[in-house]
Amino acid sequence: MEIACCEQILGKKKPLKLFFLVVFLISNLSAISLENAVFQTLSTNPQIIEKAHSLKGVQSERDSVLSAYYPKLDLSVGTGLATQKTTPAFNNQSGAVVTRTDYSITATMNIFNGFNTYHDLASQTYRTDAAKSYLTESKASIAMQTVESFINMVKQKAIVQISKENVSSQIEIYNKLLEYTESGIGKASDLGFASARLSLAKVNEVVNENNFIQSKVIFETLFGAPIEVSKLQEPVFDYVLPSTLDDAAVMALDHNPSIQVGKDNVKSAQSDYKKSQSVYYPSVDIEVKESLLNESGGYEYSVNSSDAMVYLSYNIFNGFADKAAIEKGVSTYLQNNQFILATQRDVIKKLGVAWIAAIKIQEQLQLLDQLTVYSKKTLEDYYKEFGIGRRTLLDIINVKNDYDNARQSYQAAKYDLLLSKFRILDAMGSLLDYFSSKADTMQLTVNEAFVENKSVYEIIKQMNYKIQNKEDSISYDDSNYSSFDTLMQEQKEPKVDESIESAMVEEDFLQEKPKIKEEIVKLDSGNFQEEYCFLVKVKKLNIRKNKDTKSKIIGTLKQGDTVCSKTLGGLWIQSSKGWVSKTYLKYIKKSDTQDEFNFGN
Repeated sequence: MEIACCEQILGKKKPLKLFFLVVFLISNLSAISLENAVFQTLSTNPQIIEKAHSLKGVQSERDSVLSAYYPKLDLSVGTGLATQKTTPAFNNQSGAVVTRTDYSITATMNIFNGFNTYHDLASQTYRTDAAKSYLTESKASIAMQTVESFINMVKQKAIVQISKENVSSQIEIYNKLLEYTESGIGKASDLGFASARLSLAKVNEVVNENNFIQSKVIFETLFGAPIEVSKLQEPVFDYVLPSTLDDAAVMALDHNPSIQVGKDNVKSAQSDYKKSQSVYYPSVDIEVKESLLNESGGYEYSVNSSDAMVYLSYNIFNGFADKAAIEKGVSTYLQNNQFILATQRDVIKKLGVAWIAAIKIQEQLQLLDQLTVYSKKTLEDYYKEFGIGRRTLLDIINVKNDYDNARQSYQAAKYDLLLSKFRILDAMGSLLDYFSSKADTMQLTVNEAFVENKSVYEIIKQMNYKIQNKEDSISYDDSNYSSFDTLMQEQKEPKVDESIESAMVEEDFLQEKPKIKEEIVKLDSGNFQEEYCFLVKVKKLNIRKNKDTKSKIIGTLKQGDTVCSKTLGGLWIQSSKGWVSKTYLKYIKKSDTQDEFNFGN
C-alpha cells in the first residue's frame, strides 16, 4: 500500500513536477520527526520519481497493445507525372506524359492472430502490476534507508553528548590533579595517568563526532536538505508486531513488495511464452478499400474501385526464429521463478535476523539498565568516599569511565532495538502502511522554490564550513552535567538518574519468545529447505484440483500415507496430483524412503 500523501504527489492531485519543487521549509519546522523525514524523502527522492516515470511508460505500452482490438484506417493521396501507353494504341497520344492522381482509403481489421494480442495484453498488464510493485518496493527501500539513517543519527547524537560530558569531567579531574601536583601533595604519575585518560576521552569524542557527522550527511542526502540537529524529534515505534515469528513470516511472504515483483514478473513471462506460440497459427485480416485513379493530359480516364477482402496468411518457415523465441520464453519464466525463491529466502533471512536481534537486544537493554544504575550508584559512593579520604581521583576516573561506557552502550542498544523493530516491519511489507497511518498527523510546510542541486550541495558546503572553522557539529547540552565540586557537595543518597531512562526498557513486544527450531519450515515459506513432509491423520483424505474444498476431487490418500512438497499455499500443499488440505496432515521430518507422490514446483 502506498503512502496516501505520496499518492497525491505521484499525480493524483498534484502535477508530477512538484516532485522537483516540494520540500520542507526547514527553518520553520519546530521539530523534525521520523514521520516528517520519511514524507520528505518519499516526496523528493530521484529514485522514486524515476520509478514513477517508468510506471507511466509501461502503462502507455499496455495502451498501445489495446489498439490491436480496433480497426486500422489509412488515407492515401498521391499525385505526379506518368507516361501513358496503351496496347494496342487506339489513339495518337499513346506514350504521352500525363498527370496521375490517386486517392484511396483503407480499413483493416485483424480477426485472428493466434491469440497473440490476447496474451500480449495479459503480459503488459502483469508488467504494469510489476512496475507498480517496483515503485512500492522502491518507496519501501528508501523509507527504510531514511528510518535507519534517522535513528543512527539520533543515536550518534546521544553518544556524542555523553562523550563531551566525559571530556568535561576528565578535564576537571586533570585540573585537580595538576593543582595537587604543583602544590606538592600530588604524584606526577597520577597526573600522567589522568593526562592519558583525558587524551583517550578526547580521541573518543572525535571518533564519535566523526560517526555523527557521517550519519548526519547520509540522512541529509536522503532528506534532501540540511537540518538543525536541535530540531530532531525522538523517534518512536507504536506498531503492534505479531506475537510469533511464524505469523510475521506468513505476512512477509504475502505482502513484501519484492516478492510481489517476482510474482508479477512470473505471470508476465507466462503470458510472453504463450504469446510466442501464436506463430503456429494463421493470421486472418479483413480489408475494405475504396480507391479512385485519375489521369489527365493525354487520354483522360478515371478508375473507381471498391474492394472488400479477407486475407489469410501463414508463415511456413522463418529460419527457426520462432523456436528460439519459445525457448527464450521458457528460460525467462524459469529465471523469474528462481528470482521469487531467492527473494523469499532473502526476505525470511532479514526477518529472522531482525526478530532474533530484537529479542536479544531487549535482554541486553535490561542488563545495561542495571549496569548503568549500579555504575551510577558506585560513582556517587566513590565521590562520598573521596570526601572522607578513602578513594583517590584515579579511582573516580576509572569508575566514571565505566559509568559513561554503560550509558553509551545503553543508548546504542535502545536505538538498535528500535531499528530492529522497523526492520521487522519492513520485511513484513508493512512499513509504508505504518507511515501511511501517520500521514494525518504530519505538519508539513513546503517551499516550492526547492532546487535539487543547490539543496544537496548546501549539505556538503555547510558541513565543510563548520569543519574548516572548527565549529562543533552538535551543540553540547550541559544542563544535566554536574561538576566535580557539585557532586562533592552532595552528601545524601543518590537519586535515580533521570537521564537514564530505565523505565524506557519496553515491555517485551512478544507475548512469547519463539523457539528458533531447526524445523523452521513451519513458516510456510516453501523455501527454507527442499521439501516438507506430512503424515495423513485421517482414514481418507481427498486430493483436489484446486486449493478449495468445493474443488473437484481427483484422487485420495489413506491414513498413514506420507506426502512431501516444495510448494505450500496457506492451509494447502500442492502435489503433482493436486492440492491436499494441511488441516488433516501432521508435519514430520523428511523421510529417507521413497514417497508415494513426487511433489514439485
